Amino acid sequence: MFKRSAILCLTLAALTLPQVTPAQAADCRDLLGELGGTLRSPTPETAESLLAPIYDACPKDVYDKSRAAFAAAVLRKVDAMGPKPANPAEERRLLQLAAEKGQLWDAFWRLADDQLEAREFKAAAVSYQKAIDLLEPLATSNDQLKERGRMLVKRANEARLLAANQGTGTLVVATTNHRGQPGGAYSDAFNTRGIQAVKIPPITFKFDSAEFTQVGQDAIQELIGVIKSAQPRTITVVGHTDQKGTDAYNLDLSKRRAEAVARYVQSRIGDAQYAIVAMGKRKPLDLSDGSNYRQDEIDQLNRRVEMSWE
Repeated sequence: MFKRSAILCLTLAALTLPQVTPAQAADCRDLLGELGGTLRSPTPETAESLLAPIYDACPKDVYDKSRAAFAAAVLRKVDAMGPKPANPAEERRLLQLAAEKGQLWDAFWRLADDQLEAREFKAAAVSYQKAIDLLEPLATSNDQLKERGRMLVKRANEARLLAANQGTGTLVVATTNHRGQPGGAYSDAFNTRGIQAVKIPPITFKFDSAEFTQVGQDAIQELIGVIKSAQPRTITVVGHTDQKGTDAYNLDLSKRRAEAVARYVQSRIGDAQYAIVAMGKRKPLDLSDGSNYRQDEIDQLNRRVEMSWE
């Protein structure tokens, strides 16, 4: 699993403290000094207890930078544990702490990768979508961050599909971004920046059938809400299958499944024009990292319906 180093460096002493009283400024500086010393210690996670007092004593932008510095210090400790840590549970604890307390997109990405590797697909899908929503406002004109966004969307889609196929299946709902618009795996903001054009809803079907499972039914209901928000004029629905069976059989199955999705959506959103494409097994999903998955999981990822619209 690819690991990233902590990306944020912050000099707490350089922070200015506008619009506070002299007493508040003194308290804030004292707390920041203590935080800085603790973050440089071998156990930076103990600085967690200082975040609440900093929130009370310091301006919001100072608090936000402080918790980001906290998360970066904790991630550096994770890096020091190496690619194969002797204590995976401790690594997970630190990743969760950095993500939840620091609210850094990079921390949620690293946590999601750890969850994906452990085959905790539901948790990974939640964490990837949180990372997307935190990254999206930062990726406006930064090509490197856009590339990170593309990878996050891929992994969010993969984790949602696998969660929908795991056991009895679970729909990990798409999130809403800071503007109240579709976020996470359906991020419209990313879509307008060329990061995400194709949507891969986790619609699952009964075996050898175009009939939706319960999770598939829930997923298509969620999709309808996303499409209503986008108000597209044209919608393309593309059916795909895994590699088992003949080409002719899979083309027919993928066509029936794409038609079932289009028919259901059209019955509730009648204004758009629909195009149906059957791909069968001819175009396996472009995976973020194929080495992450077993063959049965790759088959589950390939059995999908993709959608795009204008």
